Amino acid sequence: MADAGEVMMEKRRDEHNHSALRPEPLPLWTKMADVAMRPLMFMLGGFRRDSMQETHPWHCQRDIDLSLIDPALTVTTNGETDELLPGRFSFLFHAPGLVGWRHYCVLRAKPPFHIGWVVRERGSGQVKQSIVHRLPIDDQYVRMLSGPARLETEFFAVHPDGTQIDWIL
Repeated sequence: MADAGEVMMEKRRDEHNHSALRPEPLPLWTKMADVAMRPLMFMLGGFRRDSMQETHPWHCQRDIDLSLIDPALTVTTNGETDELLPGRFSFLFHAPGLVGWRHYCVLRAKPPFHIGWVVRERGSGQVKQSIVHRLPIDDQYVRMLSGPARLETEFFAVHPDGTQIDWIL
């Protein structure tokens, strides 16, 4: 059984996590840009309704404090192949309708939630990016790119109030 000090530390961590992982609201101009770009994103996604690409720079809240992410509530995927885009990511990475990446994992959480991810180099563990997506997901399923073989990605889900939530298995 935990003593009072441990319980208090956990409570403070939860309060800190609660506010620090809360996605910032999107400004009006970004919402207008999203609407204007929707037909192009639909085309780049290969005309698939479930693959609408909305990971523009303004959707990404970057450099998340990794100490706030509970590893027990993450799902880690290893990249599958470097077949198409060796070297680095580009906007074509998100365009399966053209030459983009076609390797995905499907995750499930109780909506609404925000998806977050930490990308690391395999082997060294060096963090390449840590992001919470600012657009809420109102469906219980989300399809995420698995990435190149040289990387591994930890996915996590965040309630709109900023608390990390568990995946549905």
